[in-house]
Amino acid sequence: MNDKVDIGLNGTGREDLQRVTDTGWFADDQDAGRFCVAYAIRAGVQAGETAGTRTTWASGNFDPAGEIRQLVQVFYPDCDTPVRLIEHLAHEGLRLVRSRIEAGVDGPEELLGAGMPK
Repeated sequence: MNDKVDIGLNGTGREDLQRVTDTGWFADDQDAGRFCVAYAIRAGVQAGETAGTRTTWASGNFDPAGEIRQLVQVFYPDCDTPVRLIEHLAHEGLRLVRSRIEAGVDGPEELLGAGMPK
C-alpha cells in the first residue's frame, strides 16, 4: 500500500478538532493536531488507519522537518506508511483529548499529568 501525501480527518475527527481548538490552548489547528498525535503515541495507541477522511493538512506543512515521521518510526518500527499512521494517531489523539476536555481538564499541562490514559 502506498503512503498518503496529505493528512485528513473524517467528520468525527473534524468535530473533535473543533472542540479541541475551541479551548484556545493552541495557536492553530495544526498545533492542536500535532499535540494530539504526540498524545496518542504517549497513550500507547496501536497502529491503524482511519477511513473516510478528507484532506485537512498537507503533510509537509504539518511535519515540515520530518520529525513526527521519525518519531512514528521509532515507536512503530513496522510501519511503512507513516503519513497514514500519523492521520490515524491524529484521530485517536483528538478523540482522547476531547474526552478529557469534556471530563473537565483545565489545560494541556493537566492532560499530560496523572490522568494520562494507558
